[in-house]
Amino acid sequence: MLKRSLLSILAMVAMLNCQAPALQAQETASGTTRSAVLDAIDKGNQMMIAYMEHIKIGDIKGARKIANDMVAPAKNFKDTDAVEYKTFYSMIEKEYYQMTNKGNTKKVEWVQEPIADGYYLLAVLDFQEKLYKDALENIQNCVSWNPVRSAYYIERGFLYLFSGDEQNIVNAQVAYEKAIELANNAEDMAAGLRGVASVMNAKGNLPVCIAALVVSKEYDSENPDADEQILYIKKEFPDYDCNMTVKEARKLLKENNIQCDYSHTHVEVLTKMASELKMPDDKEKITILLQQGLFLEPKNVELQNKLKALK
Repeated sequence: MLKRSLLSILAMVAMLNCQAPALQAQETASGTTRSAVLDAIDKGNQMMIAYMEHIKIGDIKGARKIANDMVAPAKNFKDTDAVEYKTFYSMIEKEYYQMTNKGNTKKVEWVQEPIADGYYLLAVLDFQEKLYKDALENIQNCVSWNPVRSAYYIERGFLYLFSGDEQNIVNAQVAYEKAIELANNAEDMAAGLRGVASVMNAKGNLPVCIAALVVSKEYDSENPDADEQILYIKKEFPDYDCNMTVKEARKLLKENNIQCDYSHTHVEVLTKMASELKMPDDKEKITILLQQGLFLEPKNVELQNKLKALK
């Protein structure tokens, strides 16, 4: 969350570095080479780290300058009736965006600049300086530049919930549920579920709150946040039984129309990208994409068979 800004930034940098093999799976549709994609990620990582160094020594002005430098290229790209500009992290994200926006007639141009990240860093600074309206505006800018990044919706949900406004509690739930829909890794899925739990707690719906926390631990058992939230509920409501199995929790979430599995669309994107590569030259890349799909859906027989055929 924004309240743990440095940890959030560190996690983002680490996650991008871990995704590097998958990012090399294809060239962009616009003809940008894989090396250009990785160069852009490298640039973003380096600027994030420099930003953090300024934060650590209390140089807020220096940190804000770096963040503003990151968003500066935005002025060079204005959407038109024919073209829209986005800053995706990977071809996977671009493919996901296009697959889920098939009615969009605009050409999607992938801008190789860390613009969305820059807005995120500005939002962190705004929040720390209690400029909450500005923080929300900058998170909205993140979503505008990269509308398929789960982490941005998690932060948007947190800011809405932090405001305490009744309407914004509804907005927070929408944001967290969108984060879950977009999540393609355990950390984002767990964070989205914990966010839903916070919303349900604010609404006084303790059963669904506990259910979301229980399932979040299934995805990210090492994160202490869910246990801390459950402990808080036990202290506030000592007579309430917080015990719930994962099976019971999943059933309750589904009854309340709250997603608790990865979206199948992610698997469709990965399978499509793998099918567009050629054997034997691209065997390693095909394997990476299919393995990523199998991580999301371990019981997917089609993916299991495709991977077996590659051995």
